[in-house]
Amino acid sequence: MGSKLFRGLVRLVFVFYVGFLVKVILLRGVSSSEFYELVVHSPVWHFIPRPMERVNWIPFDTIRLYIDYYKIVTLELSILNLAGNILLFIPFGFLLKLLKYPPLNGMVTLFLGVLFSVALEALQYVSGIGVMDIDDVILNGTGVLAGIVLFLMMEGLTGMSGKRRTEGGKSATQDEMEELM
Repeated sequence: MGSKLFRGLVRLVFVFYVGFLVKVILLRGVSSSEFYELVVHSPVWHFIPRPMERVNWIPFDTIRLYIDYYKIVTLELSILNLAGNILLFIPFGFLLKLLKYPPLNGMVTLFLGVLFSVALEALQYVSGIGVMDIDDVILNGTGVLAGIVLFLMMEGLTGMSGKRRTEGGKSATQDEMEELM
C-alpha cells in the first residue's frame, strides 16, 4: 500500500476516532435532535458560570474514591471509569505516532493528547454535560502514553521505523522510549 494512501487512511481513522471520543465523552446519552437543540437553541455556548462543585482539581481524588469505595459504587462502574478512561485514549497516542507527518516525538504526542483531554473536560464543564475532573486528564494521559509505548514497541519489533541510528548506536525508537521514561 502506498505511503500516501496509508497516511490518508490513518488520518481518516483518526478523525472518526476523535468523533467517537466526542460522542462518548461529551454527548453520551444525547440524541441527534437533543444535540441540535443544545447547539442551536441553548444558552450553553454563552459562558455561564458553573458551580465549582462540578470540578475536581485534586489529583487522584476520584481515582482513590473509585478504588476505596468500589463495593458501594460497584466494581463494574469503578473498572469502567478507571480502565475506560485509559483504554479510550490508547488509540490517540498510537494513531498520532502512526501518522508520522509531521513527525512528532513522544513528548509532543503526549502533550497533544493531554491538551485534547483538557479541552474535552473544559467543554464538559462549560456545557454542563459532565464534571470536569483532573483525574480524567491523568487517566486519559496514561492512555495516550500507553498508545505511544505500544506504537514504539511495535515499531521496534517490525523494524518499520526507517530511522537511522543515533550517535550512541541506538535506534531513534530506543532514544524516544528513554525520553518518555
